[in-house]
Amino acid sequence: MRTLALITLASLFFSFPRILIAQQSESTRDSLARTDIVPVPVPDDSTYQIHLRPKLSMQTALKLAEDYIVKEHIDISPFFLYQVHLIQYGSEKGPKEQRWYFWWIPDAGTLGAYVEITVSMEGKVYRLPSM
Repeated sequence: MRTLALITLASLFFSFPRILIAQQSESTRDSLARTDIVPVPVPDDSTYQIHLRPKLSMQTALKLAEDYIVKEHIDISPFFLYQVHLIQYGSEKGPKEQRWYFWWIPDAGTLGAYVEITVSMEGKVYRLPSM
């Protein structure tokens, strides 16, 4: 008999919060009018971009950069590839384009002796000037 009373009390205890939540959600739903819902503004800025898969994969861009290094006879034997980034390239006020940015630095740690190459999504390779 005592066990039955405990089970009944426990079931009432655990069902009571659900009853309160159901009553609160109904009253909240009724209190919201259609004018209370405000649409979220979407930025129309040209620099805002949804992050999608790049047109050119990093592996393909690296192959193009390495082909450029061979074609231009750039000696990168004392360098190692330090960083790769997908960047927005362009001026502050002008349009920007996505590019892969590859940065090779020397083993000796010489400042300014870097090889920096960008590859556009169209496959065009550019070397950035260094010291």
